[in-house]
Amino acid sequence: MPRCVFKPNPDKDEYVVWSTSGETYVSPPLKRAEMINYHALVNTRASVCEEALGRADLSGASWEDDRSIFWGTQLFLRNVGAGDQTYTGYCRFEDLGEVVRAVESLDHDLLESLIQEVRH
Repeated sequence: MPRCVFKPNPDKDEYVVWSTSGETYVSPPLKRAEMINYHALVNTRASVCEEALGRADLSGASWEDDRSIFWGTQLFLRNVGAGDQTYTGYCRFEDLGEVVRAVESLDHDLLESLIQEVRH
């Protein structure tokens, strides 16, 4: 499963591991030291994790092939489940940490305010 480390806000020590195949998060918001421990649990070498975090510190995302600045953009979320509800839509990149915390706490009111849902 392709993954990327996102740093939603350049001024915060907060990172989220993102699945590109599912267009959803696979880790809670973690501080840098916690992210290194998380990567150790999923068998990623510390040097690879440090490099990914360094790239995320510079642009908001750890992609090696896309060095665009992600802050100030929108992020697509696909089928993000919070209890019995699922959300598909866009959120501000800077709100990703808050979106993840809202999903984990089942705060549907906050999710509805943070995610611009795509309706079919």
